[in-house]
Amino acid sequence: MTPIKQKGMPAVQENLHVLCYSAKPEWENAEKSLVDIERDFEIYFKNNAIPDLLVLPEMFATGFSMNTAKVAAQEEVILSHLRSWSKNYNCAIYGSLAVEENAYKNRGFFIQPDEDETLYDKVHLFSYSGEDKHYSPGKEVKIATYKGWRFLLNICYDLRFPISIYNLQKQSGEARYDVYLNVANWPEPRISAWETLLKARAIENQAYSIGCNRSGTDGNGLHYPLSSFIFDFLGEPIQSALKNELFQSAILYLSQLQNFRTKYPFIQDERAEFTKD
Repeated sequence: MTPIKQKGMPAVQENLHVLCYSAKPEWENAEKSLVDIERDFEIYFKNNAIPDLLVLPEMFATGFSMNTAKVAAQEEVILSHLRSWSKNYNCAIYGSLAVEENAYKNRGFFIQPDEDETLYDKVHLFSYSGEDKHYSPGKEVKIATYKGWRFLLNICYDLRFPISIYNLQKQSGEARYDVYLNVANWPEPRISAWETLLKARAIENQAYSIGCNRSGTDGNGLHYPLSSFIFDFLGEPIQSALKNELFQSAILYLSQLQNFRTKYPFIQDERAEFTKD
């Protein structure tokens, strides 16, 4: 892969291989979930390339549980596996889990094989499920940098708030991130919205858009169909796997993204006085 230069940044990797894994977590049981995940990894990676970035769903090892004390108590074992996978596979990993740090938080971890970590606490809490009564919201959105690529980190419900996502993208007319990255527990009744909003985030922000959703059925009886998506900056789906597979793979091309932004500089035409946080 050929490194290229991006304005204001060091050399970056031109082609980035990303892989979404639609985990089926055992409800509130990280130990069992992690065994299942490692089995799926072993089977998949026997015949497929290891990616540059592996994306896991929201609360990928316990499910989206409001039993905060129980799921947060499993933080250490989950994090240990995340760090081990990143180092052993030599790839970055992004996924979320429940943690306790003065309060309970739904925290995203973007972990790199050199042990660099970017932490993001979910900003928009899903009041419909009572998440806001059990978890504390984050106070800032984070952009992680890996191999020169810039990733805006989001979790599930954040997807529904486009103004804050868009405002982060524009800075003196130049884009601040290359990939919008969202990990989720987005159930079947609203999958059409999930897919549409991910596509919209790609188009309006002139960025790749990745949404990694869980699959299976959770402890509340909610069903999650296989519905992880990878869209290019035109809003076109580019994942390569069939719909019945747990893994969705794609190659992202930085020069194509940069050329599109140069040819169509839509972001710099926005009238700031009409956009509010």
